Amino acid sequence: TSNKIAPTVETEEPPLLLTSEVEIRHHRGGQPTTKGYFEKPLTDNWGMYLSAFTTRGWDEVTVGPVYYVTPEMSVGIGVGSSRYMASDEEEKSSHPTTSAFWYLKSENWEAELLVERYKRDSVAPTYHEAYVQRKVADNLSVGIFVQSDLGWGPRISYTANKNLSFWASPIIRRSGES
Repeated sequence: TSNKIAPTVETEEPPLLLTSEVEIRHHRGGQPTTKGYFEKPLTDNWGMYLSAFTTRGWDEVTVGPVYYVTPEMSVGIGVGSSRYMASDEEEKSSHPTTSAFWYLKSENWEAELLVERYKRDSVAPTYHEAYVQRKVADNLSVGIFVQSDLGWGPRISYTANKNLSFWASPIIRRSGES
């Protein structure tokens, strides 16, 4: 059987190869960010992942196990460290981080939920990000995106080929707005 486990990357390669994803983001008024995700299946049901994220003023690394619930669905939990300046701090410090995710990719649907908790941040100790999208054409999907510190809006995704995709989400409701 073929495991399709890599977020936004479909592969027909043998299931025990390393899968990876690199994402570069930018939002109006914010800083460009880079995220790397690397996953290595160890058995048909278990693997390990490493996630790294960086932007001006924030660096984060988490690592942990991934459980493949089905060939289309995986869940993971990790631990790591985030280095940033919390709103009640005067300089950057390390924050022990726990992270959990749920990911689904079927023929027509793709969804992901990420939740993180920062141990030493008393003002904003949690973060969440999620999207769900449905394929509407061979290379085009539409859905919704939400990020706790940014807001939510529609998500449009274009897949150029099996290794390259682009997505945009014009935020229509900022976090904290009624």
